[in-house]
Amino acid sequence: MRSLCFAMLKSPCSSSPLKANSRSTPPIPGNVSIFDVDISVSLIIDSMERILERYERYSYAERQLMSNDPEQTGSWTLEHAKLKARMEVLQRNQKHFMGEELDSLSMKELQNLEQQLDSALKHVRSRKDKALQEQNNILTKKIKEKEKEKAQQALLEQQQINHEVESSSNIVLPQSMQTLDIGCPPTSIGKLKEDTSVRRASSMVSFFFAIFLHFLLGGYATIETK
Repeated sequence: MRSLCFAMLKSPCSSSPLKANSRSTPPIPGNVSIFDVDISVSLIIDSMERILERYERYSYAERQLMSNDPEQTGSWTLEHAKLKARMEVLQRNQKHFMGEELDSLSMKELQNLEQQLDSALKHVRSRKDKALQEQNNILTKKIKEKEKEKAQQALLEQQQINHEVESSSNIVLPQSMQTLDIGCPPTSIGKLKEDTSVRRASSMVSFFFAIFLHFLLGGYATIETK
């Protein structure tokens, strides 16, 4: 590399004699030696070497990039073609499942399509039956919950009625009703409610006995006055 650069630097000076005679070479100043010129030439050569190395490095990277781009572009093109073909197949199968464009199918293809449709229909029916069963279970559960709520409501109403009956049974009879029970000790309303027939019979006996005494005493008083 250094010899190449040195040759490039020396090439203008190694021209023909005619050209050398026609162009005068500027004199070298007295204070500049040949050693200084060699140093300057060496520095120029070193800088040119670095420039050439940088150029080679960049050109190599550019060549690598240019060589990779076609492959990547080709792979993307191939992938796009595959996806496009697959999309066309899916669209065609969808039309076949919908019962469209069946003229181009052979007998074997039609049989395969029929089997696929039968299998799909079985799956659809199975899923529908399962969904109906789930809905029936939900409705049955709701009905049971409603019946339970009604039973609880009826129980609460019955308990309220029983409480009202017990509250009304604790009412004490008036004194006038208690005096009709001649010879009978006072009882509670619960006992009177249980022995209703006995109380009524006793009251009627007491009533008729009082009437009998009234008429009897009234007749005896009339006999004495006479």
